[in-house]
Parts: sequence; C-alpha cells; structure tokens
Amino acid sequence: MTPTPDIGISYDKRIPKSIFDDFEFSIYNDRLSFHKEPREPDVFACAEWLIPTAVILFIGPYFGGFFGEMGKEHYHKLKKGILSLREKLWKENFVYIATPGKISGDHQYSIVFSILSKTKKGNTIKFLFDSNASPDTYEEIVESFLSLLSDYHSSGDDDYLTNELRGLDKVPHTVLIRYNKEEKKPEIIKSK
Repeated sequence: MTPTPDIGISYDKRIPKSIFDDFEFSIYNDRLSFHKEPREPDVFACAEWLIPTAVILFIGPYFGGFFGEMGKEHYHKLKKGILSLREKLWKENFVYIATPGKISGDHQYSIVFSILSKTKKGNTIKFLFDSNASPDTYEEIVESFLSLLSDYHSSGDDDYLTNELRGLDKVPHTVLIRYNKEEKKPEIIKSK
C-alpha cells in the first residue's frame, strides 16, 4: 500500500496534466511527498457537495512537524501554488452526470476544485469554494483554509477547528467547510 502523500492531486483525466506543472514546481520540497493521479470520469448518486470535484487537492497533516521545522516558507509556496491553479482551472468546462435532482444548474460551490484533508481522528475535511468567487475572494478563501489547517495541525487542542468539531453532536464522515464572506472566516456546514 502506498503511503499517504503530504500533498496530492486527484484529477479528472480529461484535464491535461500539464495544468498542474506550475503548481508542482511551486510546492516542490525534497522533504515532502507529492502524488498526482488522474481518475476516470464517473457517475455519482450523492449530495452535490459530496461529489468529487474535477480537481481535488489533498493536504496531509504535515503542517505540524514540517512547519515547526521550516517556518512559514512552504505555507506561502503552497498558497502561491493553489492560487496559480485558479486561472487555469476556472477556464475549464466540466459536466457531471448524476442522478436527476442531485446537481443544480446553479452551483453554489465549485464543481471544479476543492481541498481535502483529514481530522486528527481520520474524518475527511472538504473545503468548498464559492463558485462565483472573484480572484480576491478566492485568495481570501485559500488563506483562510490554509490558516485553519496550519493552526489545527500545529497547535494543541485549543484551535478554532478543534473547538468547532467538539461543538458538533456527531462529527460526520465528511466535514464540509465553507468560507463565510461576511465574517471572513471558515465555518462548518452543519447538517440539519
């Protein structure tokens, strides 16, 4: 079994792999593992927010140890790499086939890009991007999500995400997080 990479990209194989070259170059560090993997287009029968986006960036829990040793240098490289993906990915046009009623014509959140990570207990965290985010808002979202992960993996048990997860009646298998533009911070989307 292949070990989980520190950073990984899973992408719909219809996307040219060259789109990720600048990202890969931006984040390169010989102490981090990176994996890029194309996947076959598929049919999904689940809620829209849980459908895999065309490009999924996985960020492992390397933040804690790596940031402790290397400071914020790689944090800025990762942020720059994610920002470089925006222009290229938002030009792509993707169509998903799904069960009728599962995907709306007006997507609140991007079906093109999302970030996945894991909680300390192994639940999946999916960061959702507003599909109509301007470049400036997109940068705010990226900064917000990366700061959240950095704090979560490098601090003790008194960070924002840990406290939010504690406040849930039950932590779902996939924790959905969006950016609240009014409050300028990430927030967990709580199921009703």
